[in-house]
Amino acid sequence: MSRPVPDLPFTLRASKTQTVIFLLTSLAFAAGSFMMVRDGDARGYYVGGFFLFCSLALCCLLHPRAGYLTLGESGFQYCFYFRKIRVSWSQVAEFGVTKPGLGKRVGWNLLPMTSRDADGFEDELPNDYGMAAEELAEWMEQVRARHAPKVSD
Repeated sequence: MSRPVPDLPFTLRASKTQTVIFLLTSLAFAAGSFMMVRDGDARGYYVGGFFLFCSLALCCLLHPRAGYLTLGESGFQYCFYFRKIRVSWSQVAEFGVTKPGLGKRVGWNLLPMTSRDADGFEDELPNDYGMAAEELAEWMEQVRARHAPKVSD
């Protein structure tokens, strides 16, 4: 059984652990590229530039306003790289768990249901916000069911 849903509105912050791991990995590759240059391989400049750019982008994600999820009575808003996306509960048909790569994410389908990707969802959250995807999807479904306008037959 999952934890009860907190009082609305509430905000979950993006998990920093994964971002820091990617940042350290990117910096390690950038350091390796400088060894390429030291050994006379000019391609190391391109490799180093790429991984330094990746490191800069990852540093942006460490800012507190760069990634979050807010659940409210009218819908939810998530932010990724400072870009905010708001979705109303009345637009969502269902929530579930999708596996876009190695991890799991919360996905949803909109009303009316249109095209779905291979995992069966039209869109997905960009982060797990420090929670298990199954629990977060359950929370979002509970809030949606409670606050979405009822459709009469």
